[in-house]
Amino acid sequence: MRSRHMKAYTEKTKADSNDAKRVLLQLQGLYLFMGLAGGMFNPYINPILVAQGFSSKETGVIMAFGTLVSIILQPIWGILVDKFKKTRFVLVISLLVPASLAYFYNIQVYFILILIYTLCTIFQVTQIPVADSYAVTAARAANTSYGMIRLFGSIGTGVGGFAAGMYLSQFSIHMLWLPFLLFNILSAILASTLPRQTSISSSSVTFSVGLARLLRNRTFLLFLTGCFLVNQTLTAFNSFLLFHFRWLAVL
Repeated sequence: MRSRHMKAYTEKTKADSNDAKRVLLQLQGLYLFMGLAGGMFNPYINPILVAQGFSSKETGVIMAFGTLVSIILQPIWGILVDKFKKTRFVLVISLLVPASLAYFYNIQVYFILILIYTLCTIFQVTQIPVADSYAVTAARAANTSYGMIRLFGSIGTGVGGFAAGMYLSQFSIHMLWLPFLLFNILSAILASTLPRQTSISSSSVTFSVGLARLLRNRTFLLFLTGCFLVNQTLTAFNSFLLFHFRWLAVL
């Protein structure tokens, strides 16, 4: 009887290990394709707008408005995911909505572009937080580190930037939405095969209680302030780097 229980336990442990490895591989592929999509398209949003004939002021307004709205709405994504336990669904739509809207960056109507960029940003800001909730859980289950999953996102971003340059040497910048659409669809397919929700999303702590705890943590607030300053600086730098190069070209 004891040997039978040991055999059943061993088989269950083996099955759990195989499931953990499968989810780990799926997440590595997901991060890779997400990195490729973002690395190919996101750095070229500004050049696309410049190619449409918009000024630096108009481009800044488009990006600032979308970023501001996304900052306000990002906590709401967290509340919705925690309340309705739709982790996988949110991840899938966060990939498909920006992919389906990317073509419309070619429209030369200013207010429509503000709407398109805002909608894309609102959905894109939730991709990494939701994917990370899967990654942390999967890394723990597979006895590996989160970095072994996140590494594939960095590889995808680097390769995507290089691939975009090769792509644009053959095609117009207005066709860059095609590879972005393709890699996001591949990402969504992988995301749809993940478990419905992660163990992290089933916490009994409410959003307000968790937020209050974080705001009392001075180390966290200092870290958050540093991240905010760095990210805002990089956003401004990356947004207007192209205009700087154009200014140098006319000197």
